[in-house]
Amino acid sequence: MDIKNDEMCTFCTEPWSGLMLRWGGRIQPCCSNSTPLGDIYKDPIEDIWNGKPMQNIRKLIREGKYKEAGCNRDCPVIYELNKNEKRQYILNEWTDVYVKNMTFSQNINHLKEDIEGNSNIATCKPITYDIQTTEFCNMDCIMCHQNHHNQTTVPPEFIQKMFLDINSVYWIRFQGGEVFVDKSFIGYLLKLKNTLRDEQKIIVITNGALILPEDLDMLTDGVHPIHFYISMDALTPDIYKKIRNNSNFEKVKNNILHLSKIQQVKNNFEILTWNFVIMKSNFHMIQNAIRFASEHQIKLVFLPIIGEYENENIFKYPSLRETYCIDYVQESINLARTLKANVIDLDKALDGLKNEN
Repeated sequence: MDIKNDEMCTFCTEPWSGLMLRWGGRIQPCCSNSTPLGDIYKDPIEDIWNGKPMQNIRKLIREGKYKEAGCNRDCPVIYELNKNEKRQYILNEWTDVYVKNMTFSQNINHLKEDIEGNSNIATCKPITYDIQTTEFCNMDCIMCHQNHHNQTTVPPEFIQKMFLDINSVYWIRFQGGEVFVDKSFIGYLLKLKNTLRDEQKIIVITNGALILPEDLDMLTDGVHPIHFYISMDALTPDIYKKIRNNSNFEKVKNNILHLSKIQQVKNNFEILTWNFVIMKSNFHMIQNAIRFASEHQIKLVFLPIIGEYENENIFKYPSLRETYCIDYVQESINLARTLKANVIDLDKALDGLKNEN
């Protein structure tokens, strides 16, 4: 069976392709659906993957009943389906692994059969994993709801229990809290990196303040570098400190620039992604962020703030917006095109500002 990237689906396929592990051991379908499926400390992962809760979620999602399935209304997949009515279920980036890894290609074929069939029992294994190692964090961001004083972490031996078949995986993504509050985590990443094939990916979401340039050199060494999503929501120390309640702006910025140089040497644009959460305090910095990303060849993802945050959420509270906001974002989209910058999801911000609900 050949992989076809143009095949489209009218419903979310995440419950057939991924799982998420939260800091306390709870396993859920994804980051946008917190329905408990089981506990990594108590339940075999095989039983969780096709257990009754997951089967029920698959059934409801096939029927388009996302709210009943426990999905968050701000889910990016639901946004895409609402906007385009269809989405790919065989992603473009899986092609390279499909050709090189027989186990992976067989798993994709099973995924295709599962999506196109009527059974809510998956014969495929998870292709993506989100792992939240901890809620503990060295920052206290104004747009984050997590309990950053909670020092509970998931030990590596239980993280390993998540993987039904490591050869069927495309990516494993780690996030917190802040993953690098655990000083041993770098060693675990290196060990995991050495068990994966070159075409498989490890992604780490981090605020970039607790890792050193020499650590980044080590983690990106060779033909199989770890990929970093670094969160920095400002381009000046004062706004950065206001948002993140932390004074590590220069260190984080320098780590971004360090990774930018590494990826230019390796000619691998995907080593670094810069996450920028848009809110009232930093809205005026969008165009400067685009210029910075273009200059240093950085992939830049704009994430509209999600949640109540009545002093910052300009998408939920129109009264917080200036009259120029919609025009400014449209100008920013045009600027990104002119500079040929690798900028993602500004259209979502524009749609969010046009929504008066």
